[in-house]
Amino acid sequence: KDGGTISGLIGQSYRLNRRTSFPPLSGLDTKFSDFVGRLDVSPNQYLSLQYRFRLDKDSLASRRSEIGATVGPDLFKLNLTYIDVTPRGATVSPFDRSKEIFAAASTQLSRYWRATIGHRHNLGPGGGAIRTEFLLQYDDECFAFDFTVGRDNTSDRDFRSGTKVMLRFSLKTIGDLR
Repeated sequence: KDGGTISGLIGQSYRLNRRTSFPPLSGLDTKFSDFVGRLDVSPNQYLSLQYRFRLDKDSLASRRSEIGATVGPDLFKLNLTYIDVTPRGATVSPFDRSKEIFAAASTQLSRYWRATIGHRHNLGPGGGAIRTEFLLQYDDECFAFDFTVGRDNTSDRDFRSGTKVMLRFSLKTIGDLR
């Protein structure tokens, strides 16, 4: 790449059907969704800046902001992303707001192999580590293979914290096998 690129997108969806399977306050629970958008700026092949957002469809109040940067050549890339999620509703407390930071480093080991390590951290009240993971990827013209080991430090009714291992194999002309 000799030159840089700038790309952007803004959108809103409209649902023809009155029934919805989306939860209340999701931004998708009414006929018109919240506004979403993104702006990507890459002045060169070694720097990429991203901004993503979600705005309330009625008040244009920020519901989600995400700003990130990726720096470096394929041999050693660093990524840092900050996420701020503000829920809507009359009963919102400061504990409902989510502020997170995600940091990752990756290296292109060879033409087909890449290794990545990443960490997501909650910056809010009572915050702490959310997820730490290591990913080894193989990707050629015919298939891709991912091996991920991750430690999740959060849990809820359907999800338990703990260490998880995932293997993904993709045949590029057929689809994914998990």
